[in-house]
Amino acid sequence: MQRLSRYCPLLSLALLLLLPAVSRADTVYSTFGSGQTFNTSAGGWALFCNAPSCGAFQDVAAAFTPTGTFTLTQIDVAASYLSGTNGIEVMLLSDASGTPGSILESWSLSNLPPFGTSFTPESVTAALPITLNSGTQYWVALVPSVGGFLTWNFAPTLVGTTDVLGSSTGPNWAADSNQFLPAYDVLGTPVATPEPSSLLMLWSGLLAVCGTRLRRKRMG
Repeated sequence: MQRLSRYCPLLSLALLLLLPAVSRADTVYSTFGSGQTFNTSAGGWALFCNAPSCGAFQDVAAAFTPTGTFTLTQIDVAASYLSGTNGIEVMLLSDASGTPGSILESWSLSNLPPFGTSFTPESVTAALPITLNSGTQYWVALVPSVGGFLTWNFAPTLVGTTDVLGSSTGPNWAADSNQFLPAYDVLGTPVATPEPSSLLMLWSGLLAVCGTRLRRKRMG
């Protein structure tokens, strides 16, 4: 590789161009208003207990579908504390026939801000290389710590088309369409894949140029 690139700087430049671009985080999906605003006056989805011994519990999940293919970088949620254990688990899940499926990654959060106050949404960062495929539905879920009573604040636009699912009587999710949207966003790095035909044409042209330069070098 060193000998060839020495005679053909264009090949080295092409290799650099084919490397992944500098990562940038784009918004894959968001229910926040401008500047990550959300609803503090109208309440939110209740998250409570998360243990059958409590007699009742509720986890909440919301669906989103990317319009492009991304590598997950970050999820932001507007979650706040009411009473009991101050902690939640944020989950990214696959889809299983219109309901949340298997957990792709999860994060634990504690010491959430008090409900009814002004606060900055909580952020979790992807530790695994998770690809969010275009046109595929995924779920973001908030699960409270055992004994906790927390809130997933509503988005500024309360009613939308996203399914919000609550589990209050058992482990199975139950669909509840067109309910108030919780406030969250999903960020990711766009995945761009060059077309094979374009790469083949590029490599063919570069190799031809390199071959010509190498022959001229030897003849000289």
